[in-house]
Amino acid sequence: GEVVVMRDYGLCSAHAMAEIFWDNCGKYALGGNQTKEILPINHIDGVSFFHTCRGSLYFVAATPRNVSPSLIFEMLSRITTVFKDYLGILSEESLKTNFILVYELLDEILDGGYIQTTSSSVLKKNIYNSPISVDGTDEKSSPRSKFKLKFPGLRSKITPHTSANKSVHTTKHKKNSKTPGEVFVDVIERIHARVTPTGEVVSASIDGRITFKCFLRKMALLSLGLDRSIGVNTIGTTAKENSFGNVCLDSCNFHEKAMLQNFDSSREIAFSSCDGETVLMNYRIARQPTPFILPFRIYAHLETLSQHCLLLVIKVKNDLPLDRVGKKVSIMVSLPRRTSSASCATSEGKQNVSGKGEYDAQKQVYKHKCEKMKGGKGMTLLITVVLTERVTNAIRKEVGPIQMDFEAPNYAPSGMKIAHLRIGTGMTVGYPSSPKGPTRWIRYICQSGSYTCRL
Repeated sequence: GEVVVMRDYGLCSAHAMAEIFWDNCGKYALGGNQTKEILPINHIDGVSFFHTCRGSLYFVAATPRNVSPSLIFEMLSRITTVFKDYLGILSEESLKTNFILVYELLDEILDGGYIQTTSSSVLKKNIYNSPISVDGTDEKSSPRSKFKLKFPGLRSKITPHTSANKSVHTTKHKKNSKTPGEVFVDVIERIHARVTPTGEVVSASIDGRITFKCFLRKMALLSLGLDRSIGVNTIGTTAKENSFGNVCLDSCNFHEKAMLQNFDSSREIAFSSCDGETVLMNYRIARQPTPFILPFRIYAHLETLSQHCLLLVIKVKNDLPLDRVGKKVSIMVSLPRRTSSASCATSEGKQNVSGKGEYDAQKQVYKHKCEKMKGGKGMTLLITVVLTERVTNAIRKEVGPIQMDFEAPNYAPSGMKIAHLRIGTGMTVGYPSSPKGPTRWIRYICQSGSYTCRL
């Protein structure tokens, strides 16, 4: 593990702590047949290590003192948010390219190890280094920008997903700028499900959040209106008994500065714009029976072909609407420890027609990847497992679980919808905005959480 950014506040040696953390905790991620993740909190030689993971980056805090874990995790979460706000995209390349800005931000956030502020708006007054953009952090770096047609007086209703990856320190939205600015709103839902080999749903839940990112010339009052069919805290009631309609949220919480005077009557949330990405609302749906349709169905069957060979049949059905597409679809199956080799074919006998698959002998898992899967389509995998010993009931029980990862753009399984987004007073309702006002972009994303099928 390479150390990208490091700051020592005098309680312990940062270089030594980085080596101790990786030597003692890296084995959980890279150690032989172990597939479990690194524990969030580790106590080693009287020092407590707290860490969060963002992609391939580990943000670690080490201290010998007795501190509140909630405080440390909240601090790490806000630091990563500030880095993303100023760098546009959080990656190893962006951190290395803007290491001067990163250290300047750390010095302003933490003074001698004590937290001062984590607000991007407050930090903006004391930050003097400008970020250096890397590939994918702005719209100009997108390949589509080279072929983008522009028509005077008209605004496009579609923008690349990298448009929101801009720094809050950009000079495009200063007060003397002629551009009205932009507001990006994301409705992100992570769906968790556990199903049986026959496709029956054992449990399912949705953890959703609504985030916004503003690039405005000055502070403004924003009003976000949700669809009136949304009900809150309606556990034990049916959709007909719910006064607001069919979408029932079991629980939700809002940003501390959200104004909820009109939420109960018109499902409207008012808030002041601020620099950086902010989570406006978190919500959860976990009632049984499941009030939503799972985007993917998994069916599995295990057969014994011979004394040293097993056949695992996996059928995946895409239940997304026909005009939606599942992206970054991957299926991972844990195989027995005595597996010699594993190969995959479709029902037609052709090798890896839909996507690509490979067997990882070190972790003893078979992983199949498919970049795109259209709604209503399906995929059947025939995984042949060759063993070094005879097939027994104990070996058969080592097969599984089947884990699935995916992403579905422009889709919200809960039915969450944004009715309108108003900016200031006298602005038009809806999006995209009027020619004189800021542009409003809204995106829906469905992501997989713990999506498993147990044999």
